[in-house]
Amino acid sequence: MAFAGFPRNVRYTPVPNPLFGKLLEQIDDLDELKCTLRTIWLVHQKKGYPRFVYLREMTSDPTLVRSLSGESQEVADRVTSALQKAVERGTLVTGTVVQ
Repeated sequence: MAFAGFPRNVRYTPVPNPLFGKLLEQIDDLDELKCTLRTIWLVHQKKGYPRFVYLREMTSDPTLVRSLSGESQEVADRVTSALQKAVERGTLVTGTVVQ
């Protein structure tokens, strides 16, 4: 099925410019690129500060899961691996939950 184009009143998500330059040249893993883009989108859906996304949100996100397709455990492993690559690259950061 072909993409029908963007709707007239489409909403936008800001994406850091380096993602369209040096980072795009460096990222050679499609899973990493998809997870990075989806993380940026999910973060921008959040309210308040700080904004963050849990790993379980990523591994259960219907759009991301469909885009990676496969068995659920396989998808969870792929998401985890892709996010680790993005963290190692410095594109995303990880932290610890403080209770």
